Amino acid sequence: MIFGLAMFHFLSMAVYVGRALQTKSGRDADVYLYMFEPLSLLIAAFGLWRSRLLGYLVSLLISGLMVYQMGFLAYLRIAEWAGVSAFNPRALSCFYWMMFGSGEVFTDGPRYAFQLALACVIASYSTALLSLMIFRRWRGAG
Repeated sequence: MIFGLAMFHFLSMAVYVGRALQTKSGRDADVYLYMFEPLSLLIAAFGLWRSRLLGYLVSLLISGLMVYQMGFLAYLRIAEWAGVSAFNPRALSCFYWMMFGSGEVFTDGPRYAFQLALACVIASYSTALLSLMIFRRWRGAG
């Protein structure tokens, strides 16, 4: 399910970038900007799908870095811009306002939110499955 979502997102972004390259004749379309996150999510979902220890570690590393960069650091930057502390409820409303409101710092708020949510899901699943695998190995060894 998660791998299918990541694959669908990757393919839809590839079609989007392909159309942008055709219409803008390749000058304004930044392929790396649009394809980095979907490719990273696809690699993380593939590692989760393989059900191996190394796959879980790779999935946790990639999705954890994405959640950290896209979620936490963006949230801290927007809270600093708003002039409030990170623990203030106003910082969360500013983060939402910047993603979906009239401020819209992010060029495509729904795509950004989907990628952040998918990275959170992959990080959660990989953490749970990794800890379950380690617990089973530890319990079986004793």
